[in-house]
Amino acid sequence: MRIAIPSTTAALAVAASIAWPTTALALTDLILNVDCASGGRINQALSRPTLVDRRLVVVVSGSCTENVTIERDDVVLRAQGSGGGVSASDASKPAILINGARRVALEGLSVTGGLHGVLLTGGAAATIRGSAIRNAARTGVHIESGASAVVDASTIENHGQSGVTADGTRVTMTGSTVRGNGLSGVAALRGGSLFLGADNAGVVCCGNTIEYNAFDGVTLADSAGGALYGNTIQENGRNIPRFGILVTRASSLALRGGNLVRQNGTATGGGGIFVSAASAIRTGPGDTLFSPTSNEISGNTFGIQGTFNSSLDLRSGVSVTGSTFTGVVVDTGARLRTDGSVITGNKAHGVFAARASSAEFVGSANVVSGNTAFGLFCQDVESSYVGNVGGISGNGQEPQVNCTGF
Repeated sequence: MRIAIPSTTAALAVAASIAWPTTALALTDLILNVDCASGGRINQALSRPTLVDRRLVVVVSGSCTENVTIERDDVVLRAQGSGGGVSASDASKPAILINGARRVALEGLSVTGGLHGVLLTGGAAATIRGSAIRNAARTGVHIESGASAVVDASTIENHGQSGVTADGTRVTMTGSTVRGNGLSGVAALRGGSLFLGADNAGVVCCGNTIEYNAFDGVTLADSAGGALYGNTIQENGRNIPRFGILVTRASSLALRGGNLVRQNGTATGGGGIFVSAASAIRTGPGDTLFSPTSNEISGNTFGIQGTFNSSLDLRSGVSVTGSTFTGVVVDTGARLRTDGSVITGNKAHGVFAARASSAEFVGSANVVSGNTAFGLFCQDVESSYVGNVGGISGNGQEPQVNCTGF
């Protein structure tokens, strides 16, 4: 008898004909229903053996009292139409831990309690959409160790520390509300990055509301970065003197357009935006064309403050109005460059410079008027200005520019 052994070429042809999925989009769904009221458990559903060509979709009915761990790729936790979610059984652990798993989605869930509401770590990647995450001891959504997250149309509120933190990692957030947290609303730390809102086909869209947080609405610290589109950042730091946006320790922020920063700070301190310790902000779209390009800073204690060798680059129609004290402050070696800004109706000075700080007025479109004190005031001879100050007029004290030019 002769045994026919297939050639290497034939074997390769057979292997090539097997259609293995290459992305999550190619996967078919294995749907498992978990009824928490009847004793069902999400972790039990997640323990089902992995099938290489199937995405696991767990549909949750009611609230499961457990701490959920996701360590496999291609998982969806989805609330049933009548509602579903997770309530942490152990307050010392995250309500939901996503450890190293990719292409994970949390959809429509209610997540309550835990050390963190959702913790992403170990390079995990997840989308959180249409969910409500509340009452964790520390952070609502914490992202660390090379993980990344997209948060869309969700509510994140009443956490002991911050609503969302990106610790050395990246988070994109659109159409969401972050409120009532014990520290910051949204924070990027240690080289992390925030993308809040979006530029959709040339139009600023999908902004977030970040409000009523005890400390700062948005925090960037320790070489962090952020880009903001169309967000409303309001009523933060109202019990202690904090800020709508804090940028500190060599961090940078781009206010691309359509952002409203209002009514932040207490009666005695804090305010709209504080930039410190060799950090920088820039307003306007940069090289990207979209609409609107302007940003509004209104009704805060102080409008915008830069200190300790920081940089404020204000352009493309930023307005700073109605501050309880001064509109724009540069202090201790800070630099202001303003092009096409409107600084009006502030209860002290329009622009204040102190301790070897500087102000540059570019072009002829800057308007500094209707402020209670001086339009431009320099506290010392080490501080000065350069440029066209023709737009500084109609302020409460004379001379309009109480400052020596370079």
